[in-house]
Order: sequence, then structure tokens, then C-alpha cells
Amino acid sequence: MIDLELEDINALVKYFNYKREPSCGSRCIDMGRVFSPPHTAYPPYPEKLPVVYKEVITGRQLNELHLVYIDSGSGWYKNSAGDNFRVSAGTALLLYPHVYHSYAPDPNEGWSEFWVGCDGSYPQFLIEEDAFRRKNHPTRVALYQGLSDDFGQLCRVAMGRHSPVIKSQLLGGVINRILGRMLVLDKSVEAPVEPGSADAVAKILAYLDERIEGEVDFKTLPDLTGMRYDKFSRLFQTETGMTPHQYYLDKKIKAAITLLQSGLSVKETSYRLSFDSPFYFSWLFKKKTGESPQAFKSRTP
Repeated sequence: MIDLELEDINALVKYFNYKREPSCGSRCIDMGRVFSPPHTAYPPYPEKLPVVYKEVITGRQLNELHLVYIDSGSGWYKNSAGDNFRVSAGTALLLYPHVYHSYAPDPNEGWSEFWVGCDGSYPQFLIEEDAFRRKNHPTRVALYQGLSDDFGQLCRVAMGRHSPVIKSQLLGGVINRILGRMLVLDKSVEAPVEPGSADAVAKILAYLDERIEGEVDFKTLPDLTGMRYDKFSRLFQTETGMTPHQYYLDKKIKAAITLLQSGLSVKETSYRLSFDSPFYFSWLFKKKTGESPQAFKSRTP
């Protein structure tokens, strides 16, 4: 397998045509890792996608189980059952076969996503048993690190040089792990919301929004709500789908996009938003948007 850093994968879309099911019970049909920067067409790289995938904004049905994981940015999602949800970083969309649905990132923000489509005896068993309880619904997983790692492993296997039989087995094993992890997460996200939690989180969101150009001591945030740190952290992630630090960095990147568009240089933007260095700012900007701030600036009118 090749040595590959996940951040180096800007566009990975692969399709597989295995004629028999792996012994592990799951078969990978397609998978990908793509960034959709702000103010760009969605889905990205349409030349790599069949027609049914290009119709994701207007509405489509898939023939196999799909799992889409949004690890940065935000957008929307709706389905034929009348569900209409906001999608934030840390949201996993479980897409059952033959259910009409659509989704897309916000044009002004974009997002980055992983996805995998699969069939086989194990996914079919989960569908028949309704293991996830209802069709085509989003689950907030609060940027759960294990899920990102699993999808990263899926990308590395897909890019590896194994024989088709071995690759099929490896991909199926990773898919089993992803589905198993989602079963656990899906059953843990419906804890009752405690009284006052929404107000407490709203207070912190306003506090962070006011300090986008400065710095924040995250250890002191629970003091503003009168909660213990563990309780506050859990409530914040339940309400927003991310940690306070992740939320704060996402807001800084959004502000950086506006500043770069206004004509500020990369260095000026970095200092304006109190990043430790232009190098760190450039690294984070590329991680969040899929391109360097200089590249973004060069194509901005």
C-alpha cells in the first residue's frame, strides 16, 4: 500500500466492479473523498460521476446503501419522507437504497466529505432488520475521530496496489467497521437534552463569534455557563455537532475567506485573525477548504 497522508487527497472517486461478495459480508461499490470549496459547482468533479450521482442536488435514488460523512463545512439535506435538515461538520448521512433524497453544501461555505456505497449480506441484513431504526436520516457524530480514521483507511486501501481479490476483502472489512461504528453512534445520539442547554450553548456561540479576530481560552468557557467542563462539552457537541475549538476554527476560516476576497494578503489575513503564523493559517485553510489561501485568492475576482 502506498504511503498517503489523508490531507493530500483532494479528489478521490473510485468505482469497483467485483463479481462476487467478499467473505467478510460487505462489498464496496464506490467510494470517495472530495472537497467542495465555497462558490463552486456541486457535486465537484462531475466528469468522474455517473448521471445518478450528478443529480444529488435535484434529487436521486441509489441502488445500494450509502454512508456520507461531512467532516467540515455545512449545508442541507432532505428526503421523500419530508425530512429537511441542516447539515454541519460531524454529520453522517445514512442513505438507504431506493429512497429519494437530495443534499448539497452551502454555496458560501462549501464542505468536505467522505462517502462509501456498499452491498452484500451484511448491509442487506442491517437494512432488512432496520438496524438504524429509520430510513435516510442524518446522525450527528460530533466529528468523532474514529469515523474519520475509518474513512481515511478506506481511502488508503482504495489507492493501494493490492490484487482485486485482496483489495475487495480489505475494503469490505473497513466497511464493516464503519457500519459497526455507526450502529453504536446511532444509538448514543438521542440522549434527552437537559433544560437550559440550548441557552447555554447559544451564549457561548455568541461569545466565540464576537472574538473571531482575537483569541479564546477554551478552558474558561464552562465558567460562563456555570457548568462543569465535561457537561458543557457534551452539551455543546450535542447542539452543534462539533467541539467549541472546531466551531471557532471553522468561523475563523469563513472570516478568512471574506478578508481574502476583500483584498487582504494571506499574511495580513493571518495576523488579522490572530493565527500563530501565516504557515499555520495556510495549512488550516487548505485542510478546511481543499486549497491554499494563495490559490483561493488568485482565482477570486
